[in-house]
Parts: sequence; C-alpha cells; structure tokens
Amino acid sequence: MTLIAIILALIVGRALGDGGKLLSMRWFEVLINRLEKQLSSYRLWDSPGGILISVGIPLVVLALVLHLLDEFFFLLPFLVSVLVLYLCLGFELFDHNIDNYRQALEQGNTEAAQDAAADILAADISRRGSDDFPGVLGSLFRQSNDRIFAVLFWFLVLGPLGALLYRLVYEVLQLRHDIHGAFTDSARQLYYILNWPCLRLTILAYALVGSLIHTIDVWRDQDDLSLAQDDNLLPAAGMAAIACGDMDDGEDTESRLYCIEHADGLVKRSLLLWLTLIALSTISGWLT
Repeated sequence: MTLIAIILALIVGRALGDGGKLLSMRWFEVLINRLEKQLSSYRLWDSPGGILISVGIPLVVLALVLHLLDEFFFLLPFLVSVLVLYLCLGFELFDHNIDNYRQALEQGNTEAAQDAAADILAADISRRGSDDFPGVLGSLFRQSNDRIFAVLFWFLVLGPLGALLYRLVYEVLQLRHDIHGAFTDSARQLYYILNWPCLRLTILAYALVGSLIHTIDVWRDQDDLSLAQDDNLLPAAGMAAIACGDMDDGEDTESRLYCIEHADGLVKRSLLLWLTLIALSTISGWLT
C-alpha cells in the first residue's frame, strides 16, 4: 500500500500541481504565532519543547483523524495518507523551477535567468546559495532532498505522520530563516536530525545513477558524519555525479545547459531508483 500511496501522490501532483496551490501552509504560521504569543514568557518556548509543541499539535490531530477514520472504513486512512503525502511533496515546484531556468538559458535571456535563479534561491531554506550558476545548481540539489526524497523517506518510516513532521519542520525554517533565536535554532537542530539519513540516501542514489566514483570520492572527503549538516555536501555530490564539479560562473551557455539538464535527469533517475527499490521490497514482502 505504501508504494501505491507514493505513486498516487506523484500522479496527483503531476495532474494538479503541488499541494501548496490547493492548501496554503498559512494555518501553520498562524498556529506558531499564537503559540508564541501564549508561551513566549515561559522558558519552555525557548527550548526544544517549543518546536516539539508546534509540530506536535498538527501531528496529534492527524493521528486522531486517521484513528477515527479507521473505525469507519479501512480505506479512508489510506486515502488521507495519499492526500497528506501529496500536500507534503514539492516535486512539481522543483520541476517548474528547473524548466524556467533552463528556458531562460536557452533563450539567452539574462533578466529571465536572474528571475528564475531568485525563485530557486528563495525556495532554499539554507539561504546560503549565491546567485551564480554553481550556487543555483547546488540549491536545486538541496531542494531535491528537502522537497522529494526526505519526505518520501519519512513517509516510508512513519507513514503520513513522518511526511507531515518533516514538512512542518521545513516550513518553520522557511518562515523564520531570517529570525534568530532559540526556537529557530531548535527547529534547525531537529531538521538536521531528520535530514541526516535522508541526505546520505540521496547521495547514495546520486552515486548509483550518476558517476559512482566521483560521487563517492566527494562524499568520503566532505562527510564527517556529524549532525551539524554541511549545506555544501549534497550540492558537491550532485555536481560530481553529473561531472560538473569544476563548473564556475564563467562557463558558456552550452555547458550550463548540459549541467542543468543532467541535474534534472539525475534527480528523476534517483526518484525512479527509489520507486524501484520500494517496489522490490513490497513484492518480496508479499512473497515471504
């Protein structure tokens, strides 16, 4: 059922676009603001407890909904799971950003390319990418993990609760990327913890469907296995996987198009690899 849920969510995303077009995350921002207003005077808010309460309330509500629906008809929780996964994934936005940037490069439209680059960087919660070509390409690799692979990983591990947990933590950092404080720091630490296995599985997928030797070399050299995430690790591994590790902003348009097209293909092949492995795991479970 997990494989079916993932495929259905991806199909719905392709047909309707990302869930953000149908359901804004504004409700979560309102919830955080109200909680902060009520709890900011307590030490609990400026600790890991603050972020746990913020993401815990929606998770408890979802768990109760799934439990209640299961009492009526067993397929209803499955349909809700598909809906939650669809709302948490951001594959369509990722694809849209790549297409816009590639079209601007093909047309030689510098202004449109700068606008597309700004859109890509605005969606990157690390907010550390520069607006040159390597910075934009690296941001796309980070977003492939944040918007696709990490959501799928936690859906596989914890079901819809896992997908929603990761998306909510991601939203906190998106909303408060320019606000410094204990609450945001706790959210970032939780993001690092949740992202630790996802990041490395994404790099492994890049290695298997891209240049294995180059990707492994970069991975071995730059990964110290700590929770203090290096925001440059995934971009470096992704660019190594498509043989664009030495790309700089002075490259010609043809070289840029080569890298952006291969980056797009790398992410899609990695997603296909994930789906294949999930399918094999599901089939082996049926046969045993």
